[in-house]
Amino acid sequence: MDETLSAYVFNAVDRDCGPRWSLEHGVLGHHNLMFITDGAGDFYIDGERLWLSAGDVIYYPVGSERSAGGQQPGTHLYAFDFSLFGCERLPLETVTHFSDFGQFMPNIRSFFFAWYEKSEGYKLVCSGIFMMILSALPYPSAEKIQIRMSP
Repeated sequence: MDETLSAYVFNAVDRDCGPRWSLEHGVLGHHNLMFITDGAGDFYIDGERLWLSAGDVIYYPVGSERSAGGQQPGTHLYAFDFSLFGCERLPLETVTHFSDFGQFMPNIRSFFFAWYEKSEGYKLVCSGIFMMILSALPYPSAEKIQIRMSP
């Protein structure tokens, strides 16, 4: 991918998920990234069951069938629903595992501080922070990805 891309986050959650939490089955009209920071549980993409645990990031591109349920007590995740401009999908694996989310946490915390505070200009701040999060993800493609702020 040798394009410039931008993303617009329109929904984000910092969520504690327990055994009663679930995501209804549905087909996504947007992209979604989930960072599982604690615990574990079942996540489904296009009918495939995946057991994800702390350190996993799951990417659901537009058109994916998604559901989730059966999380262990203490499961925690950060999720981002976003539109993508400049390409149809991120060149990411469905699941990427990190032994440590340390490189992401300062930006994730800053994102959610701005997201929930909703000060003037927060959408621009959140867009910039989200682009930094995206730029830190490992892209398996050898092609360079260029990231820019949303128009």
